[in-house]
Amino acid sequence: MHWDANWHSGWFLGMHLVWWGFWILLLVVIWAAGMRSPVPPTPKAESPLDVLKRRYAEGALTTAEYEERKGRLTS
Repeated sequence: MHWDANWHSGWFLGMHLVWWGFWILLLVVIWAAGMRSPVPPTPKAESPLDVLKRRYAEGALTTAEYEERKGRLTS
């Protein structure tokens, strides 16, 4: 076999295509791995009425306080 710079032999073209295939496959694998990992959803901002309901459910407000504040928020 002759090992000079003979670019027209099938060897160069074959190895060139193998390396292109390797890098494309590597990029596809990295992209697929990135698509698999779930992105946590951004939390939705609570409305004032939702905060009031949550605080009432936690017991931080009495029924009278809850009704008074709910009346102010809904009017």
